[in-house]
Amino acid sequence: RTCGPSDKVLLAVCKVLGITMVISWLYVVIVVAVCCLYFLYRPLNRIKASPWQLSPQWVNGLRRKKRVGNVPPPFPNGWFAVLESKELKRRQIKNIDVLGQSLVVFRTISDEVFIVDSYCPHLGADLGQGCVINDTIECPFHEWKFRGADGKCVDIPYAKSVPEVAKIKSWSCYELNGFIYMWYHVEGDGPKWFPPEIPMVTDPSSAFVGRTEHTVLCHIQDIPENGADISHLTAIHSEFFLLPQIGQRLYHNWEASWTPCEAPERYCSQMTVTHSLVLFDKFRLMNMNITAKQIGPGIVHLRFMSPGCSGYLIQNVTPMGPLEQRIVQHFYVSSRSIVPYAKLILWGEALMLERDIDVWNKKIYISRPILVSEDRQISKHRKWYSQFYSPNSLSLEDVRQTLEW
Repeated sequence: RTCGPSDKVLLAVCKVLGITMVISWLYVVIVVAVCCLYFLYRPLNRIKASPWQLSPQWVNGLRRKKRVGNVPPPFPNGWFAVLESKELKRRQIKNIDVLGQSLVVFRTISDEVFIVDSYCPHLGADLGQGCVINDTIECPFHEWKFRGADGKCVDIPYAKSVPEVAKIKSWSCYELNGFIYMWYHVEGDGPKWFPPEIPMVTDPSSAFVGRTEHTVLCHIQDIPENGADISHLTAIHSEFFLLPQIGQRLYHNWEASWTPCEAPERYCSQMTVTHSLVLFDKFRLMNMNITAKQIGPGIVHLRFMSPGCSGYLIQNVTPMGPLEQRIVQHFYVSSRSIVPYAKLILWGEALMLERDIDVWNKKIYISRPILVSEDRQISKHRKWYSQFYSPNSLSLEDVRQTLEW
């Protein structure tokens, strides 16, 4: 039949509503897709809050119950990451407490970084409350200026001259791979080696996948010793990282070896790992080859090679106290990598690390462990790691007495 005027209006309204609904659904789909892409590609920032950070009573109780054991000196000699580069802006000062030292880190207007002792030798003011002027840090109390490069006082505004003894200790530092490193040596010797640069970190075509940060209550040597403890991989890291309760239907398979490096890189060791995720004992998924190079006592560069992901994970372990370590990791991948997949790898690595941390927090260090022949690499690792201690390295008791005072 012929449509009347009212029918035409109704038809037009229906068309408009239909078009509006289609546009609305398209809008919803686009918003959801953008949000998914945002969360898939946004860098991961996993900071695992440890129980003692949430409850001081927890850590005090653990320390009362936990036997320490006959541990090596708590502060080995070497390079340690004290800050991430992004944490320190130009003309900014940061107070840090690492390796039993109270220090300040500051960045000049010309982007140079210096590390010096925290307290002014004049009347003990905290230089962290001062300001950065050119290449010096100025004391907030009487405006004494100390040069970052050597710690020498270069100006006392109300004095005719500057005494030769007016200086603070300046620590060797090195900014590399997104971190600020400090050289620590108990005898005051200068750097004997330097960590290598990873070009992928500064390559504009590479992607920063994210970072993780953990705090651990253990001796620093317990952490790199994991690299030589091959048998722990099956015991702790075989269960699927997302759903451990799945059991043997889906599990991680590890094949690994550890060896110390020869001269001129005797301060390095290397762990080689082949990984696969095994489904029903037949199908191998997430195949990857990992080379973990330990550089000195607290730096590890892990090279990941897998279909869909190729990159470097930089791990830094820094002693915040005699038996308290901070682990910070950054993960970078090549331009050809699938970023969401790389993010999954970083997340999985963090969850695996947290399984180790649960053990480290409650274990003791045994200086003369009972080992079987399959554990021989642990003895080799301890011999290799001993090069980072020297005759004057402070014992745990010496450090504790100093901190208590």
